[in-house]
Amino acid sequence: MYLECTCSQNSIEKWKQKMKNCRPLNYGWLVRRIKKQLPLLYKELCLEFYNPWENQCRVNRDYYILVHSAIEYFIRKSYHEIYNRRMFNQFKDNYAPDYRYHGPSDRELVGRGDFLQDQLNLFQAFPNLAMQVEDVYYLYDEKRDEYRCATRWNIIGTHEGFGIYGPATGAHVVISGISQHIIKDGMFREEWSIYDEFALMRKLAQKRMAMKDNTDGAGNDDGLKA
Repeated sequence: MYLECTCSQNSIEKWKQKMKNCRPLNYGWLVRRIKKQLPLLYKELCLEFYNPWENQCRVNRDYYILVHSAIEYFIRKSYHEIYNRRMFNQFKDNYAPDYRYHGPSDRELVGRGDFLQDQLNLFQAFPNLAMQVEDVYYLYDEKRDEYRCATRWNIIGTHEGFGIYGPATGAHVVISGISQHIIKDGMFREEWSIYDEFALMRKLAQKRMAMKDNTDGAGNDDGLKA
């Protein structure tokens, strides 16, 4: 088994020729074979992650035809390894040195280092943070030779650490947001992210006030008993 070509290397006419007499293919079997015989390709295509087009894979007398999205895999893999596996070295591997970040609360960051520190602040506040990528959409900008992507995600976590949101409250939170990226030359170049940070801070403040009320109430009870 070897990689002969990708869709970007062929015209529509050539692809029609290659797709002649195709029939459905067992995706799991094909991935296992790629992993065994082409391990580097398996890694580059992130084939350990969910492939929404796995049912579109085909086979004929001459070719195995794998249908997938390298851009979507790149995004899903990056998010999973950073936010779920805590592989912070991926910031260096996947984010450009001059990375630009536009976030909530008018947060403007320039440089990979500043963005890394911003995200570490989030991990400090929510040590058990976990992320789920829900949807990924993208298009190719041929003029600029770059991909423009939109990713919808959810973060769950417990406010157990002291950090940018103040002392720990123990509040369980769900943060839902959308990030738009520019991806070029295999790296994230720029990002615009939106989520309701005010609602997050309000929830933590309410939890903090409830904790204070409980503490004050406990003190009053002790006084009455005395």
